[in-house]
Amino acid sequence: MTINVRFGGFCNDVDMFDAMLFRIAESEAIATDPQQRILLEETYACLQSATELLAAHTSAACGKNS
Repeated sequence: MTINVRFGGFCNDVDMFDAMLFRIAESEAIATDPQQRILLEETYACLQSATELLAAHTSAACGKNS
C-alpha cells in the first residue's frame, strides 16, 4: 500500500530519546512508537516546569516575627 502526501511533518532527533530517565530498557525504547516517546518527554517537561513554578511561588516561613 502506498500513500502519497503533499506535505509532511517530521521531527528531528527522534532517536535521541533518554530511556534511562524513564527507566525503560533500550530495546523497549527502540520498539516504542516515536509519538509515545515524544509524549513522555513533553509530559515530563511540563511536570518539571509546573514543579519549578510552584516552588517559585511557594514559601515556607517558620519562626516568630518580631
